[in-house]
Amino acid sequence: MKEREQSIEQALASADKARQEMQNLQATNQKMIDEARLERDQLIKAAKKAADDYRAEEKDKTAKEISKMLEDAKRLIDSEKQAAVNEIKAQIAGLSIEIAEKILKKQLENKDAQKQLVSDLIQELKIN
Repeated sequence: MKEREQSIEQALASADKARQEMQNLQATNQKMIDEARLERDQLIKAAKKAADDYRAEEKDKTAKEISKMLEDAKRLIDSEKQAAVNEIKAQIAGLSIEIAEKILKKQLENKDAQKQLVSDLIQELKIN
């Protein structure tokens, strides 16, 4: 009977030991699962941050490119505008000379008009 009691006690002790080992394994497994979840969350967070940083960098890069393109376009427009103004001034100067020549030719067709113009110019020079 004593042997049987010892046998039962050993079986209970073994069962208790096995139960404790099982609990330890479960605790270890849970710890590993928790660590894996934490690592996963950190990786997801890092990936989201990297994506956000990339988007912000690309947005900034695009804004700078657009700004440069606008500045280049403005410079080109200003340059073309100045060239057009210069061309118009040159045309106006040429037309003014042609008109002045025609007016002078018309006014100086007769001798009396020529004498009067010379006289007026001399008078004007004396006054100044």
